[in-house]
Amino acid sequence: MAFLPAKGIKPVEAGLFYLGLVASAFLIYLAAQGRAAEIGLWEALGVVTGVYSVWYQARENIWLFPVGLSNSLVYMLIFWKGRLLGNFSLQVFYAVTEVAGWWWWIFRGHSRGTYRTSWMPWQQWPLWLLVGGGITAGLVPLFRSWQDPSPLLDAGTMAFSFVAQYQLARKYTDNWLTWVVVDAVSVGLFWSQHLYATAMLSVFYLALCPPGIRTWIANSKIPDQAIA
Repeated sequence: MAFLPAKGIKPVEAGLFYLGLVASAFLIYLAAQGRAAEIGLWEALGVVTGVYSVWYQARENIWLFPVGLSNSLVYMLIFWKGRLLGNFSLQVFYAVTEVAGWWWWIFRGHSRGTYRTSWMPWQQWPLWLLVGGGITAGLVPLFRSWQDPSPLLDAGTMAFSFVAQYQLARKYTDNWLTWVVVDAVSVGLFWSQHLYATAMLSVFYLALCPPGIRTWIANSKIPDQAIA
């Protein structure tokens, strides 16, 4: 569960990790100096913590929760200042579930400290689709009253992010499938809100979904082995 890449990681992946650290530091520096067009310091911090949160998620590393919590706190500030109350509420939910997921992974696992990945029982899918659809339908009129520029997309991504985050906290591999849909819609949503760096972050999230699924499936086949 180390913060840095494990010794057994592929050289290319380790190289990308450290290259990302350098690029992240440079992005934050440019934003702080006002030299990164359309990217403020807080959005730069949000992008950086978001990238590494999903990187740790793909590696099934418990550091995804503290880094993800930092990401949620940064975006709570960004969306509150921008009066994007739907996205702000989603970040509050993320923060709560990240704390819960952190606890779940540590204290509800096997004696070795591993909470095994698995597929969500298929019987639960209709229920969660109804939950996501119901939340979307209920939020659209509310978001319209807030003069949300994209009430349907905002409500839909918020609702099904709830579903994906629940699946992640329970270590259901299905969370990646739900994130594919959410991230694809989020690209257009954030771009239309002129959060260009955040839109590109959603593209990065989308690109990580296929390898994330493969990693989680492979790890689920390793009996009682701690994932670093």
